[in-house]
Amino acid sequence: MGATIRAGAWRTCITPPLDVPIAGGFFEIRPTEVLDDLYASALVIDDGVAEVALVSVDICFIGTSIITEIADAISEKCGIAKTNILLTATHTHKSPELMGGGLRDGQVNREEQDFYLAFFKKSLVTSVIMAQKQKQPVRIGVGRGENKNHVFNRRLRKPDGSIVVNWVDRSFTQDCIADGVIDPEMTVIRIDRADGEPAAIIVNYALHNNAITDQLVISADLSGYMSSIIRKVYGDDVVVLFLPGACGEINWIDYRDFNQVFDLKLFKQIGTGLAGTVLQIMPMLEYPEIADIGVLHEELIIPDRPYNDYDDKPDTTFGPVEGSRDVFEFYRSTKEANKDKALPLNKVDIHAIRLGQQIAIATNPAELFVEYGLAIKERSPFKYTLISELTNGNAGYACTRAAFEEGGYEVRKSGGSHMDIAAGERIVETSVKLLRGLL
Repeated sequence: MGATIRAGAWRTCITPPLDVPIAGGFFEIRPTEVLDDLYASALVIDDGVAEVALVSVDICFIGTSIITEIADAISEKCGIAKTNILLTATHTHKSPELMGGGLRDGQVNREEQDFYLAFFKKSLVTSVIMAQKQKQPVRIGVGRGENKNHVFNRRLRKPDGSIVVNWVDRSFTQDCIADGVIDPEMTVIRIDRADGEPAAIIVNYALHNNAITDQLVISADLSGYMSSIIRKVYGDDVVVLFLPGACGEINWIDYRDFNQVFDLKLFKQIGTGLAGTVLQIMPMLEYPEIADIGVLHEELIIPDRPYNDYDDKPDTTFGPVEGSRDVFEFYRSTKEANKDKALPLNKVDIHAIRLGQQIAIATNPAELFVEYGLAIKERSPFKYTLISELTNGNAGYACTRAAFEEGGYEVRKSGGSHMDIAAGERIVETSVKLLRGLL
C-alpha cells in the first residue's frame, strides 16, 4: 500500500429530460428516447498535502463559465483548490452541449434550460462530495496496450490534394488516400482498495465518442458501453472514467469497409472492443511506488483567428457540393454575422498532474489534433503520460499548420473552430513545460 495516498470514487446520473436539445450536427437535434443513462464519474485523490478531483462527464461540451461555477462550488464544499479540479467531457454527441450560460442554440425555453443546468451543476458537485467521502488508502496500478481496430484519421486526401471527411458516402471516397496518423495507444490507471478490488478505473484513448449517428437518442455512446462491460466484470460499484485523448480528427469510420453499418449495434461493437483491450491490459499492470501527487497549472490567452475566404467557400469537403449546400450556408451566415466583430480572447486552461514519478496526465480544453497529443507524449519525462482533451472548457479545434494549408472541415472558422493557428503548438509547449516542471 502507498503509505499516504487515499482516494475515493462516485458516479451520479445526469441524464437530461427528452425536451433538452442534444449535440451531433450543425443544427438542433431533439431526442425521442433515452438509450442509456449519462453519468458524472468522480475520482478524488489525496496524498495528505495535495488533493485532486477528476470528473469524467458524459456530456458533449462544458463551457468555461459553467466549469468556473462548478469548480467554485466544489472548492467551497470540499476544500479542494480550484486549480486542482478537472472536469472532462467524454464528448458523447448524444448529450447536451453546455456552453456559455445555457444550452445549445438557446432555443429551449428558459424554464427547461434553467432546470437542467441547475441539476447538472449540482450533480457534478454531488459526485465530488461523495467521492471525497469514500476516500481510503489505495494502491495505484498503470499499464498500456494498443487497439488499432477502431481508430481512423477522418481527413482523407483526394488525388488532387483536396481533403474530404470520411463520413460521406463511401462511393465518393474510394479514390482517397488515408494517410493521416492515429494514436492507437490505450493507457489504463487502476485505483485499488485495501481488499485488492478496484474502486475506479481510468481509461485514456484517442477516439471521438460519437459512434451513434442519426438516431434521436440520449446515450453515453461507446465509452458508456465500454464502461458497462468493465463494471460487469469488476462490479457495479466500480467507477470508470473515460478521458478522451487527442482525437480532434480521429474517429471510428473505416471508409474502405462497406460492411460497416451505422446502426445501434456499432457503438456496442466498438465499446466491446475497447473493453476487451482494457481487460487485456489488466494482468500486465505495474504498481509503482506512489508517495505523493503534484499539480501544475497555467492559463493561456489565445486569440481567435480572423475569417478568410476559405471559411465559407463551397468545395467537396462534405462530398458533392450539391448535397452540402445547407452546411455551406451555415458557414456563410455565421461568417456574415461575426466577420466585423472584434476577435475575442480565449482562456485555455492547461494542467499537468503527477501520480508519483512515473504517471502523469496532461489536460487541455481543445479538440486537439492527434499529432499534438503524440508530440506531448514523446517529449514527456514520464513513463506513462495520458492526454485528456476537452478538460475545463471547450476551446474548439486545435489544428496543425499542415491542416490549415490543406483545408477541410476542422479548419473552417465556426463556433467549433476559431482559435489562432498557433494554438496547438502553444498547448504542446505549455503542456511539456508543466510536465517537466513536476519532476
